[in-house]
Amino acid sequence: MARYGRKLSLVRQRRKVKRANIDVQAEGMKMKRTI
Repeated sequence: MARYGRKLSLVRQRRKVKRANIDVQAEGMKMKRTI
């Protein structure tokens, strides 16, 4: 169970990181368009 919990936490962290990266890329595109 402990290992399973760790895997779930890692997956959640990776998903959060992916979402954050997508948000950053979206903001970057908006900045490029405005400039």
